[in-house]
Amino acid sequence: MSRLPENTMSVLAQYQSLAEITRRMHSAALVNDWDTLCQIGTEREKLASRLPANLAGLSNTEQTAIRLLIEEIVVSNSEMSE
Repeated sequence: MSRLPENTMSVLAQYQSLAEITRRMHSAALVNDWDTLCQIGTEREKLASRLPANLAGLSNTEQTAIRLLIEEIVVSNSEMSE
């Protein structure tokens, strides 16, 4: 099994963390826990601000995995804003 370069694993891990935080936010929104939602939102904002603007250096596999995570995040965001 080949290992990915550290920075590539890090970028994918950051997106996985972003998706997990978004899931937690979505859960908080479903039960109207606005304090938790705001607290988690701040955490997500900090993480999102550190994400790279360009994913061109990643393999197709990583880009696909990140695209799927972003799609999940967009759906959750949409549901939270309804």
